Amino acid sequence: MMAIWMENQNTTIGMGGKIIVFIIATGLAVSAINEWWISFSTMMDKMTHKENLTDHQYKYLMLLGRIGRFCRGIVFAVFAYILARSAYYNMQNLPKGADAAFAFMHVQYGAVIMGLVSSGVLFYGLFLILSSKYRNIPIR
Repeated sequence: MMAIWMENQNTTIGMGGKIIVFIIATGLAVSAINEWWISFSTMMDKMTHKENLTDHQYKYLMLLGRIGRFCRGIVFAVFAYILARSAYYNMQNLPKGADAAFAFMHVQYGAVIMGLVSSGVLFYGLFLILSSKYRNIPIR
């Protein structure tokens, strides 16, 4: 819906619009760094109750989660890059719709990187499903 609306609009934006898009891109970049930090820190260990899992199960569950979180950060970083680049060039090269965004990623980064990122996001989904029973949700 948004892509159809954008196709019918003049895609040059003013300085205020550029600033807003850069702020959103910066927020996405910070989120990407946060995802990478979580994937390598002990914070992942605090998200799951280890007592109910064997060491083998816990090891592979954390591996799924770490790979998935890291790839999720890559996705956030790619979106931040697309937004920042588009704002810098006055929204002239903003991908219109999900198909165009994935085509842009394929051309820029290649099929191997897209395959790695998509499998990582799949791993993160598996981690969320498998860890849902053993999730540590602090309630205060």
